[in-house]
Amino acid sequence: MKESGAHGTRYVTFPATTAALGGFLFGFDSAVINGAVGGLQWPRSRSHG
Repeated sequence: MKESGAHGTRYVTFPATTAALGGFLFGFDSAVINGAVGGLQWPRSRSHG
């Protein structure tokens, strides 16, 4: 019985860890893109102004 409990825990732990890591990477990527947008728009706004 103890092996089936450990085996069942693996089916929950792996997807939960993968989802958490994916969420972290998505948030990190969004922050990097949002931080880069200002740097990419700065030369354009300065040349028109």
